[in-house]
Amino acid sequence: MAAGIKAILYAPGCAIATLDLPLSATSNPRYDCVCQPLRTVSITGALRSDEALWRQLELQAKYVARWGQKFLQLDTDSVIDIPVGEVAYPGEDGRFRLTILDLADNPLSASQDLKT
Repeated sequence: MAAGIKAILYAPGCAIATLDLPLSATSNPRYDCVCQPLRTVSITGALRSDEALWRQLELQAKYVARWGQKFLQLDTDSVIDIPVGEVAYPGEDGRFRLTILDLADNPLSASQDLKT
């Protein structure tokens, strides 16, 4: 039997959280995950390349949880990335707009990344 369970929790629009529950044959632990809403920020830009390439691109921002390997006790080759916004498609002029979570307001992601 496993001694516990660890997870990195993410729901769209919510702060990133962790779960670290010990397990035993005699206990049935309960965990409630409460969404802590985060505000969003927009990133706008324009691609400077062949227009044929723009029609094939999907843009999406991902948060790389550099602290995740240590928390989950994974090898250092593992990469934990979490999509933090919807997919955006460049327009005919190459311009795009991504709306992503403002992870600076997420205490876990902001403080943990500074420690690594």
